[in-house]
Amino acid sequence: MQLGSFGEIVFETSADRIRTWQQMSRKGSARFAEHVVAEGKPRLEFLGPGLEELTLSVRLDAQLGLDPETELGSMREIRDAGQEKTLVIGGKVVGKFVLEEIGEEHKRHDGSGGLLLAEVTLKLKEYIPDGS
Repeated sequence: MQLGSFGEIVFETSADRIRTWQQMSRKGSARFAEHVVAEGKPRLEFLGPGLEELTLSVRLDAQLGLDPETELGSMREIRDAGQEKTLVIGGKVVGKFVLEEIGEEHKRHDGSGGLLLAEVTLKLKEYIPDGS
């Protein structure tokens, strides 16, 4: 069952593999300019919405049918290319995002040093194309 996707990364659960997030957080903000006023408090001017940011915690586990090193390599390539990808969650398009940051915790290795389990944090930032 496909839970969502970020470009080529498909979040899914099946009999063969489980690639999904355990936690997701989302934050957004408003942008304001602060104008100085002589002998008074500054005045705020609303400029518009800020960019949305999402953080996903993903478990890459060999016991769940994944190769953590291969998965991390693919994620690093997406990050390093700086290309926007469509984020889909639950069949709904959330929008275009870039993979801004990857945090990796290598939790378990085999006897040869091969990575068996990694917990990864993906930080996505909304991408707005020029002219939008």
